[in-house]
Amino acid sequence: MSARRLFPDTGKDLQAFLQAFSDHLQAVAPLKGKHRAVLHKGVAELSDLLTVHRDELPPDYMARPPLLAAYLHFFLPWNLVRQGRLLQGLGDLPAPGPSLRILDLGAGPATFLLALWLARPELRAREVAYTAVDRTEAPVRVGFDLFRRLAPDSPWSLHFRPAGAGRRSPGPDRAADERADLLVAANVLNEMPAGGGRQGGGRSGGDDEEARAEAMLATWEKSVDSGGRVLVIEPGMRDAGRQLSRMRGQALARGWSVLAPCPHQGECPLPGTGRKAWCHFAFEAGGIPAWLDGLGRKAGLPKQRASLSFLLMGRRENTTGGEGGPGDLELRVTSDAIELPERRRGVYACSARGLALLELGDVPTPRQGDLVKVRVPDHPRRDKKSGALVIGAPETNPPGVPRSRKR
Repeated sequence: MSARRLFPDTGKDLQAFLQAFSDHLQAVAPLKGKHRAVLHKGVAELSDLLTVHRDELPPDYMARPPLLAAYLHFFLPWNLVRQGRLLQGLGDLPAPGPSLRILDLGAGPATFLLALWLARPELRAREVAYTAVDRTEAPVRVGFDLFRRLAPDSPWSLHFRPAGAGRRSPGPDRAADERADLLVAANVLNEMPAGGGRQGGGRSGGDDEEARAEAMLATWEKSVDSGGRVLVIEPGMRDAGRQLSRMRGQALARGWSVLAPCPHQGECPLPGTGRKAWCHFAFEAGGIPAWLDGLGRKAGLPKQRASLSFLLMGRRENTTGGEGGPGDLELRVTSDAIELPERRRGVYACSARGLALLELGDVPTPRQGDLVKVRVPDHPRRDKKSGALVIGAPETNPPGVPRSRKR
């Protein structure tokens, strides 16, 4: 059994930036002492609006100083952890060539820009034109200022475009109006208004979600180069996983291909509908600085793990790797280790042959997100509880195997 890691351990550059993040942020967006003293209350309030009371989340919440401060000091660094870890392991994310045009929709404080620089050092010398699209300019400018502190000599060009503005504009931003090589939509779907003008797209009905996804894909086709890619990142919640699974099916129907996390182009076995599981990944958030951990605990939001759902799609690439049948099969691990009957253990995974249950035997426990290649027997059995294809991996495991959880 061989494996490729999707979420490597936090890189040194990302860890160093997070350690100094509070000082960087104070330099570009100073917070007075009296406001810092109640910052944890703003973090708790914004968390509540982003989760429990999504219908009450203001569309312009980043234009409101208390909520913007909470986002910058807590949610931005945690999103850097999520996106940075993902970008470290995502492989061939950008198109090849000397230049790269990135269109970041709903950019907020340019989180993706910061995460990309920190996670992908091989891109730092490339000619990158980054365009942030958002309804509010203030958080984008904070992100740009943070980037200039992080990379003062960077050759990357930064542009801002108000959401809803026309693609053609005079002046120095002309390069930013070309079709993108990479379109990014991070935390966009879950913050879109649902049917009837309600906030929180994840709470809308299936017809609303389907129509919205279809409209977005049609718009993105006009914004992305024919050989370009689209990366959608969402929280690791059921609603987000369901929406991404639906969007995946629609993208395939339009002739797009799915590059990650799916190891195949077939039907999604983790659609998040009804009682079915949804595709998401959780990992230990190693390297979190003490100041961020302390702020979270003070706000009543202690965190040990981070999670996300995502979808990387290509406009024209035809990826057929991992298609099933006897022989080698690629699996994307989607769970922690679970205890099975008769003192066995395993992990669930996505494959071209549907949901799979990889029995681990004595092999090391793969992490969520790992891409594993296994040998499938000619006549594999099905798990009675989940209906998953059962595949064994009888290899030797070194000491220190992570504990499994009961199913």
